[in-house]
Amino acid sequence: MKKARSDTVNRRHTFTPLAGIAVLAFLILVSIASAVQSSNAPNSGGDFLKNMYEKDIKIQDEALELTRRKKLPG
Repeated sequence: MKKARSDTVNRRHTFTPLAGIAVLAFLILVSIASAVQSSNAPNSGGDFLKNMYEKDIKIQDEALELTRRKKLPG
């Protein structure tokens, strides 16, 4: 008579997903641990965006001032 293979097949099919989940959890932990912010890196580029917006606002103010000068008599 043939030997039943159900025990070894079920173990193999259980081990593969568990190993995959363990590897995925390990990779997530490694990515979180390596996501430490460097001390010399800027915080989300705040100064660059602030300077860019201030420059845009200044240009718009100058354009409005020139438009007012053209409309005013004299």
